[in-house]
Amino acid sequence: MEKKKRTFDFIEEVEELRDKFKKIVDDLDRLIELNNSEKSDEEIEEDIEIVGALYLKHLIDLSSFLLQ
Repeated sequence: MEKKKRTFDFIEEVEELRDKFKKIVDDLDRLIELNNSEKSDEEIEEDIEIVGALYLKHLIDLSSFLLQ
């Protein structure tokens, strides 16, 4: 007996929202990992700038999605 798969009209939006939040959480995880890493201060500073820029981009993407 096959299990019937339920679909909702808004499921794609829910999945997209989840993915956008996941990107933000991943960015924060990377920042925490950098803080705990053994890299030199210069290397960490460069990486933090990159991850910080991605974090801001992902926040803007999420904000744009929520304002639609």
